[in-house]
Amino acid sequence: MATSLTSRGKVESDGSSSVTLQDQTTPPLISRFSKERLETTTTAATVIGARTIAVTAVTAVVVGDQILIVDAPNLKYYVGQVTNIATLVVTVDNIFSEILDSGVPVHFGIINLNVDGDPTPEVFSLRGNTTPVTNSISFDVTRLIFQIQCDGVADLATFGDIAALTYGCLLRKKLANDTYQNIFNVKTNGELAGICYDLTIHAATNPQQGEDGVLARITFGGASKIGVVIRINPGEDLEFVIQDDIDALLSFVVTAEGHVAIP
Repeated sequence: MATSLTSRGKVESDGSSSVTLQDQTTPPLISRFSKERLETTTTAATVIGARTIAVTAVTAVVVGDQILIVDAPNLKYYVGQVTNIATLVVTVDNIFSEILDSGVPVHFGIINLNVDGDPTPEVFSLRGNTTPVTNSISFDVTRLIFQIQCDGVADLATFGDIAALTYGCLLRKKLANDTYQNIFNVKTNGELAGICYDLTIHAATNPQQGEDGVLARITFGGASKIGVVIRINPGEDLEFVIQDDIDALLSFVVTAEGHVAIP
């Protein structure tokens, strides 16, 4: 199956080609960046229509954590959130729509990026683990969505509602040889607006918005956007690094959108 856009067309009388671009049909990806709390494995295959999964360990896992299950040999994955923990059985919000094998990797991670990254940076990743499994599925990331909630007024000079950051929040690609490719760094809402297609500052005083915060998105894929996707191959990861103390924010969540890449 192809991983790029496909095209169909015909040759016109003037020799030009009439082309229709068609989106691919590989499985979509919508997943939040997370900091791994625990990596474990399933002890039984998932059951279609069920909300529970049996795992080998649940140490430190809490309700609200993101759960990522990767069944790489079958090109399947699952993303959800933990709603309950009972011994070694975890209940999730999204019902299982397909069978994921026993013994496949399960990653539990923290999705709220409102942490203290100074002086030690805090790393959140798309795969949710600091050492990506070498046989993991490849993904193409086409868009990132940023959601900041705060209890004070935000403006372009602040980050959320706190003062401009010193070192900033860094998006980088981790390569398989443990080197990195920096993509962008933002220290204020204004800097985020400068690289995003759109950014909206929400105010609690606006009845239609109801809470202070910032929403933004950046789209990589598409000829009218940056024009490239971020390919995450086996052994690689996409990381969002918090380098300042931003724990005064109520919440900060970054979501990646894209699709599975099949050679």
